[in-house]
Amino acid sequence: MRAKLLPLALALTATVAAACAQASGLERRWQRLHTPPPGSVLVLNRAVEVPPGEGEVYVQDGRVLPYADVDPFRPHCALELRGAPPVAVTVPPGRYRIVRVVHDEDPNLVRAPARGPLLAGLWLAGGPSQWMYATELYLAGDGPNAPWRLRCGHWEDPSLDPRFLTLDEIRAALGSLATLETP
Repeated sequence: MRAKLLPLALALTATVAAACAQASGLERRWQRLHTPPPGSVLVLNRAVEVPPGEGEVYVQDGRVLPYADVDPFRPHCALELRGAPPVAVTVPPGRYRIVRVVHDEDPNLVRAPARGPLLAGLWLAGGPSQWMYATELYLAGDGPNAPWRLRCGHWEDPSLDPRFLTLDEIRAALGSLATLETP
């Protein structure tokens, strides 16, 4: 009985190994499109003023905007400080090393018009009306006003093949305000 199962076990093992190899190739391709590689740097090309009590500024199409003016369904970024200082803070231009990257999915509990069939139903039922698909770039820089994190993303309906922003979409959201340098 064991001798008969051995060829089947070997065939199954080979199939699983081939599938894993193909999946890891897809994962590497996905990583290249969506994740800055080690050694990447965010270059802030000009100073950015963070309003008192805010702790972050929003950027879309290279323009610093109040959150109320951001179209959350389009690529946008938030340049964040640690905490929300009671006074305005100027983040100086400079080079900020990316030390960690996290892809995050958050349901938004905002009651806003939904885009997509699943979210329209949830919105009518009082549930989340969209999800935020965000790429969080944790930054290291010198000085007390160095930014802590750049969080870039967009809202999407999770039933419509949602995705994280590509590096090119992040660059487009930042515009001339900042440059994402990858090795």
